[in-house]
Amino acid sequence: MNSVDTEKIINEDAGKIIKEAVEYKNKQIKKNRKKSIISILVVFLVLAFLFAAYYFVFIVERPLPYKEDLFVARLSKNNILDVVINSDEYKDVSAFMSIDEPGSYDIYIYSTQTMATKLFKDQDRVKTCFLVTDGMILTYVDGTARVEKSGGFTPDIIQHIYYYTKTYNPNEKRNISDYKNNRVLIWSRK
Repeated sequence: MNSVDTEKIINEDAGKIIKEAVEYKNKQIKKNRKKSIISILVVFLVLAFLFAAYYFVFIVERPLPYKEDLFVARLSKNNILDVVINSDEYKDVSAFMSIDEPGSYDIYIYSTQTMATKLFKDQDRVKTCFLVTDGMILTYVDGTARVEKSGGFTPDIIQHIYYYTKTYNPNEKRNISDYKNNRVLIWSRK
């Protein structure tokens, strides 16, 4: 064999080796790309799951189930109407009024809880959720007192206090029958 034939064989073998090396490297790049995409998808799914779990545990509110003595309403000798919640599991307590007849008001109290407030009870939550005196209404929203002055509004015109058992949305229009079908009487003027 002459040197030209030997050189030709070496070049062919080198070309095959280079071609195989390039093919092997391309396969490795495709495998690594696939692993990277799978890793990114797994991280995204884990983050989505954590966000969904956080949202479900801390954000999603459900009505606090009614039980006997959940709320206690008292009308004192000083003509102060006081409503107290007996629960450590609530997230928010609020109230709205319904006028069935002019000069006759019913108060609807509603309360919500989250999975977190159900699991981790807060002993320091505000217990007074609604207070009515002559010319002043005091409500607590997320533990913060909110005072509304209302001239001429006295506890004498409140006839009933109900617990509203559904989720209340102030922006949603409801009819009187919806209120009547989803309430529990807490207090009535005698």
